[in-house]
Amino acid sequence: MDIQQQSEPSLLEISLVIILIGIMLAVVSNKLFIYRSEAEYAVAKLNIATLKRALDHEVALKKSEGKPLNDLMNKNPMHYINYSLPNYLGKISNPSLTNIPGGYWFYDATHHVLIYKIYYTEIFQNSAHKTQWVSIRIVPIYSQEDKNKIVDLELQQKTDGY
Repeated sequence: MDIQQQSEPSLLEISLVIILIGIMLAVVSNKLFIYRSEAEYAVAKLNIATLKRALDHEVALKKSEGKPLNDLMNKNPMHYINYSLPNYLGKISNPSLTNIPGGYWFYDATHHVLIYKIYYTEIFQNSAHKTQWVSIRIVPIYSQEDKNKIVDLELQQKTDGY
């Protein structure tokens, strides 16, 4: 009668399996980190585009009613969308950016600017410097004939500044 002997894995084989699993986890976790940053970037861009469309809608309403666009200046652009973002903290006077958590929007009432504090800064890099926040403000577009007449409004976007 032949009895087949099973050998137990050697320490070298176990070590190789553990090393291979570690390498695979490192590759996968690095990709997940990149995707997480890219997802934040995409959502921020989508929210900014939504705010721009909402402002365009408000401008069109004012123009159709024959009302001046000055009423929309120095206002919070978040008021023009029909829903509240879950990561919107609201209006804050004299905010300290160090106290605001990353991944949140807030309206700086002092400077009349909407700010998004970035959580995953890697994808938002601006040259060699990592961008910490994006600010958005409503700015006027003046008539070429009459430099005092506002003919349109747009959202101006800046990084790490007002």
